[in-house]
Amino acid sequence: MSYLTRREKQIFNLMLTDASPKEIAWNLKISYNTLDFHRKNMYRKLSVHSRLELFNKYSCESGGDVSRIGQFSRQANFSPAV
Repeated sequence: MSYLTRREKQIFNLMLTDASPKEIAWNLKISYNTLDFHRKNMYRKLSVHSRLELFNKYSCESGGDVSRIGQFSRQANFSPAV
């Protein structure tokens, strides 16, 4: 498995929460297009094609091993002004 960048690890952890892509981009203070760029690179490195596949493969509940990738957190503090 290819290593993820620090930003890809941040996005990975947030994608395993209930946060929407807009909330993730807002939380990381990046544009949606930048988020999409990192997401595509991350999917390629992890050999997945969707957020659902990512969750099924790497969530703690499904027995996936996220220790190689980053700290998994089901909770995130979001307060986007939408």
